[in-house]
Amino acid sequence: MKILRMNWVRGPSVWTYRSIIEAVLDIGELEDFPSNTIPGYYERLTAWLPGLVEHKCGVGERGGFLQRLREGTWPGHVMEHVALELQMQAGMNTAFGKTRMTGEHAVYKVVIRAFDEAVGRLALESARDLVMAAINGTPYDVPAAIARLKALGEQRCFSAGTACIVDAALARGIPCIRLNESNLVQLGHGAAQRRIWATTTDRTSAIAAGISRDKDLLRGLLKGAGIPVPEGRVANSAEDAWEAAEDIGLPVTVKSAIGGRERGLALNLSTREQVMAAWQAADALGDDVIVEKFIPGHACRLLVAGGRVVAATRYAEAHSTQNGSDATSQIHPGTAALAALAVRVTGLDIAGVDLVAQDLAAPLPGQGVIVGVHAGPDLRMHLRPSVYDPPPVGEAIVEHLFPLGESGRIPIVGMLGGGASSFAPRLVSSWLHLHGLRTALACQEGLFLGARQLSKSDSRGYDAGERMLINRTVQAAVFETTPRHILAEGLPYDRCQVGVVLAMPSHEGLQEHYVSEARQMPGVARTQVDVVLPTGAAVLNADDPAVLALAEYSDGEVLLFSLDEQNPALTAHRARGGRVVFARPQGVVLAQGSGPEQMLSVPPSTRTRIGCDAPDDVRRHILAAVAAAWALNLPIELVHAGLLHMRKSVAMSAYH
Repeated sequence: MKILRMNWVRGPSVWTYRSIIEAVLDIGELEDFPSNTIPGYYERLTAWLPGLVEHKCGVGERGGFLQRLREGTWPGHVMEHVALELQMQAGMNTAFGKTRMTGEHAVYKVVIRAFDEAVGRLALESARDLVMAAINGTPYDVPAAIARLKALGEQRCFSAGTACIVDAALARGIPCIRLNESNLVQLGHGAAQRRIWATTTDRTSAIAAGISRDKDLLRGLLKGAGIPVPEGRVANSAEDAWEAAEDIGLPVTVKSAIGGRERGLALNLSTREQVMAAWQAADALGDDVIVEKFIPGHACRLLVAGGRVVAATRYAEAHSTQNGSDATSQIHPGTAALAALAVRVTGLDIAGVDLVAQDLAAPLPGQGVIVGVHAGPDLRMHLRPSVYDPPPVGEAIVEHLFPLGESGRIPIVGMLGGGASSFAPRLVSSWLHLHGLRTALACQEGLFLGARQLSKSDSRGYDAGERMLINRTVQAAVFETTPRHILAEGLPYDRCQVGVVLAMPSHEGLQEHYVSEARQMPGVARTQVDVVLPTGAAVLNADDPAVLALAEYSDGEVLLFSLDEQNPALTAHRARGGRVVFARPQGVVLAQGSGPEQMLSVPPSTRTRIGCDAPDDVRRHILAAVAAAWALNLPIELVHAGLLHMRKSVAMSAYH
């Protein structure tokens, strides 16, 4: 069994909305040996991976995959489930997988969800080796394979804190783009985006982060705001540390003035020897050393986001960071208000607040203090506590970044089936620009931002599109794509406001993707319609029956356009109250149901260029563009004026 090649598909594709690894697998002579014909195969697989019992597969219930395994299934299908289970055992919840025949004897496509390309590749390679060992009855070290996957996942996938924020954003329908191999993530698109680096956001001030690291400065600022803090000061020598301890009163805490909460930390010191030794250890770190009054009580970490406490974890011992338990409901409202005030005084938007108190349910003054405010707080203590269900910290952080009602989205128009011309994408882009939106255009003719061309090379691929969505100045975007790009890379955006299919593309040149017949193309083209938002619209060519059939896949509205006013599908759609765009000799007509028609008239002098005397391909692009503009709710007067006075360079693109 050989993996012929693997392909990393990053965006929405024929398989799913998410990133996947697609492997082309040649199972050779195993085509003649389904799983129920190989002695011991089932027993070895289930012994090595007992978690396979949870896989429902096509049966739809627990144990469904094992039923298929007993009845007889092929190695590609088994490899899919093994790869998913290996990732699950390594701590990566990737539940999506598919296995399909290619039409070539013994060659299959095996697809699995993967958060990272390298992890997905290793999962498939490990699954191949495990399946072959199970078939041949040879040993296989499953724990070692899982350990390798886990190590690679920890190296290349998001940290737990970043992952919980990203998951919460995706659940809200907010798009996410990973900007590096670490935890720098863009939430949203273009001008509507926000950025996080773990729990540091683009609102986290460098000054505020510096204040939070300087413990002596922080204590002074908090004290000045009336927030309870432990008495203390900087000690310049070991002898001075003991003098400070005597002045403050024993016992004391000694710690480094700069850095994290445990840097140079020594607690509950009551003797001269202890204090002087602790000062020397902290001084060796190279920063000032603080001596503070030691406060007995319960140590607690509060997570503050957007001006409110969203989670609290209490530790079993004061100043410990182990054995956390949920304390969110126990925190006194006054204490929560003081914690939020401490974060505001520091200048942070998201912070971890450390406090020690005798009674968390009582007001803090007189029985507790705030001992630290930390930028970029680690969320693991809130996500993996020992005895309670994690609070929705990711959701709270996302709500802070995107108040309810905000999605981080900009208007995106996706277009497919334009053939050799980028006329329709350029028209829509020009109208969005006239509407006052800084518009990105990625099409066959290049990459454009507003009126400026950034690249003359074909920009219909994933990288060019993502480049535009990362740009903070972009307020709207128009993307042209092809079947090849959908199959090889996926779309560069997760959803779009308007998805346009001008014509069903040809299957020519797609043999490497095992697409060799026209009947396979609707399965590819539907991707452009699948990604339409519920609040958006699919714009479809009613003159092409294959395109018209894609209407059922739109989550949003459907607009139809046609060169023929009497097109049966067009008239039926209009009769149901749908919006339609069609051509008449005098120009372009927009109509909805029995409502009044709107005519974009075309003077006789321009009809050979954009009117009834223009080639059908040109008219089709114009109708599709007008329908897309209508779906975007652009003013019809603007569209009409833009059509009549468009630049010659845009019009000429229709003839190239």
